[in-house]
Amino acid sequence: MTRFAVPLLCLLLLTLLGTGTPQIIESGRFRFYETKQIRGEESYSISRTPDGELLIQAKTELPFIEQEKKVSVNATLRTSTDFTPLNFEIKGPAPLEIEENTSVLIQGKTASVQDRGNNSTATVPPNFFVASGYVPVTVEMMLVRYWLAHGRPASIPVLPTGEAFVELRGEDTVTISGKQTVLNRYQLSGKTGAVAGDGRHCGSTQKIVS
Repeated sequence: MTRFAVPLLCLLLLTLLGTGTPQIIESGRFRFYETKQIRGEESYSISRTPDGELLIQAKTELPFIEQEKKVSVNATLRTSTDFTPLNFEIKGPAPLEIEENTSVLIQGKTASVQDRGNNSTATVPPNFFVASGYVPVTVEMMLVRYWLAHGRPASIPVLPTGEAFVELRGEDTVTISGKQTVLNRYQLSGKTGAVAGDGRHCGSTQKIVS
């Protein structure tokens, strides 16, 4: 084997190994405050797979929230290029003492749902998204992107259960590193089907997302 063959072989192996690895195209953090006191933060990443799908991973931790079991939620969302959900999983203790353990798998026009121990199937509507509970905020961010990419429908059915409404409320101009940047401000409201430990429905949400 010549002295050029070994480097070329190594380069070929690295290329082959890298073709199946999702590439991170975006990442960020959200911080949560209550009465000006920090309660925790959420980190997320968005990767693009070799076939063009998006893989969204988020982790929410609220160590300073006032509840016995501290919030530590992990969520994974896989979508097509136009943000249509393909698979969704969420697990961990959430706000209001809710124990998240939900998954939604989309196969054609059918959704297979496991929602906190209950298994069911549902027919997928033309427009829909997936969510469960108050966090991660990252999932709500992707819901807004889905809404924008699909013609801004009046409402969006949410699996496993619920309905979401998105409304553009205006613009904010902020200065970042000496440069002015315009942010769109949206109001996200609706119900995502979260249920408290005593059975009370507590999934109503109303948030401003920039």
